[in-house]
Amino acid sequence: MAEYILTEEYLGYISKPELTNTKSGYLAPGSINVIIDWSGIIGTRAGFVRLGRVASGSNGVDDAFDWDTSKGFYHLLRKYDGVVEFLYNDEWYPIISGLTNSKIAGFTTVYDNTNKVTKCIFIVGDTNIYEWTGGFATVASNTANTITMQQAGTWGGRGFLTTGSVRINGVDYAYTGGTATQTITGLSGLPALPVGTMVTMKVGSTPNPVQFPVGQINEHIGIFRNQLYFGSSASRVVLVSKASNYLDFSSSTPRAVGDGNSVTIDDVCMGFIASENSMTIFGKNDDIYNIKYDIVTTNTVPYEVFAINKLKTARRQGLLTRSAKTTIKNAIAYITREPTLDTVGSIENVNSTQNVPISDIIKNDFDSYDFTDAYLKYWKRNIVISIPKHNLILLYDLQRGLWQPPQSFGFPIGVLSIGADGGLIGHHYLKDESYKLFTGLNDNGVAIFQHTALFVLNNFGTRYEKKQLSKYVQDGYISANATLKRKLIYDYRGQAGESEKEISGANPRTTYYRETNAGFGQAHIGERPLSGSQLTPPDDIRRFRVIHSEYPVQFYELQVKYEMKDVLNGVWKLVVHGSDAALSDIEPNEITE
Repeated sequence: MAEYILTEEYLGYISKPELTNTKSGYLAPGSINVIIDWSGIIGTRAGFVRLGRVASGSNGVDDAFDWDTSKGFYHLLRKYDGVVEFLYNDEWYPIISGLTNSKIAGFTTVYDNTNKVTKCIFIVGDTNIYEWTGGFATVASNTANTITMQQAGTWGGRGFLTTGSVRINGVDYAYTGGTATQTITGLSGLPALPVGTMVTMKVGSTPNPVQFPVGQINEHIGIFRNQLYFGSSASRVVLVSKASNYLDFSSSTPRAVGDGNSVTIDDVCMGFIASENSMTIFGKNDDIYNIKYDIVTTNTVPYEVFAINKLKTARRQGLLTRSAKTTIKNAIAYITREPTLDTVGSIENVNSTQNVPISDIIKNDFDSYDFTDAYLKYWKRNIVISIPKHNLILLYDLQRGLWQPPQSFGFPIGVLSIGADGGLIGHHYLKDESYKLFTGLNDNGVAIFQHTALFVLNNFGTRYEKKQLSKYVQDGYISANATLKRKLIYDYRGQAGESEKEISGANPRTTYYRETNAGFGQAHIGERPLSGSQLTPPDDIRRFRVIHSEYPVQFYELQVKYEMKDVLNGVWKLVVHGSDAALSDIEPNEITE
């Protein structure tokens, strides 16, 4: 019986270590669009599907926001071309238009204690603060003065204030009552509206308060203890609102609890993230700050004091781009200006005493990327990084401590957000389109252009002795329509030759298929999460087990590549691969002097 040397554990993707000096389970540069799933096997990534309409604007999405409203609704908002809109029933509806057409945008939420509602607060790179209650409904019927909504419940229960204005087809109409019922009243001049017409609460706008530097545009926004934080990359001043009034930035002397604040840091501001007990402020160049508040009591009167702590950092440890940061429970991950992926705080399964960044093992890739407008998001135990200048998505699996190979969807993805079902949403960098990523078997109806798994070079434990093999073995899963190409690359860049073979999902000799409702365990293979997503393969997914006969080639090291291109709904998964490689009887005379 032949003895095979097998690669049974896939360890992730690397680019920094020498590729001839690492374990055979690592994937090398050249790998793309494959995923090591949660069962530990490697295979094709899932696809994407567009959310809503095709592009209508001339620029990409500047920012997006996933928001659980206080009224029980989940809103996905996005901003592009001076328009902010939200997704409802797979259609995008504008809530405001005519805004500053800049790449600057930012969203957060704040509780409005007066109206007892959580509001979305956003900025667009001008000198105003915008707010939206999230109120929306669709028309069942209307008169010139009233609107009855299709939904059950009340207008107030859907986020509409007691009085105010609604926006319909870009026109604002004031109303005076009826929000405790299904019909709002007191409007005037309403035309006949088709059933199903969208009605939204009008977005409010307030000029920057007097405490703001004159002419300063709002670039960065954050929230901590129900206090808004505002900053600009042109200023070292950070403004903080009162906890009781998000538009009041004043403070008393001594400070009352929850008062407004004005903080001057040693660097210009690049953004905010609230952590467990403090607000973290990122500088542009080297600095990171924490603001912490304490309460002291004088003559039985509580007052508030605050401290600005500059964290211990090194040169170029500031935030690279405004969106290259994300929270992970009580920690923060961000891209520095070096660039590296680094952390503030302790992350589960990441050694907090490490003296190298998370990105160190793919340092060569990181050093080569242009991270302009890169975006970070935490998603299902992964740090996800979009790199629009290279049409790439990177995923770092926190649970297993491994990098997935780069992912490309064929176009630049900039902003990332999370859908109502927990799926990852990617927004186009150059036009106003959005997509649910890592779902289905194709890229919005088109075959995924390439799935490549390229492994590091394997010298089988000895670098200076010749080897040879006569059999190469592999097993896994494959759809009936798929053809998986396997290439053996002998020595560096194939100096000693190459051998390519095919594994066909339609080959009855090497594949096994049986009609069953049970599949793999109690689910079809692939219905298990694929890097946090669900991949539902074709019903005819097949098990393959193949032994390829190979012409004996004398070699020092072997590199293996598995690849499939342009197969609509094609799926493959590799469980194990290996060979009967053994030392050759031929001496390495050509390298002996």
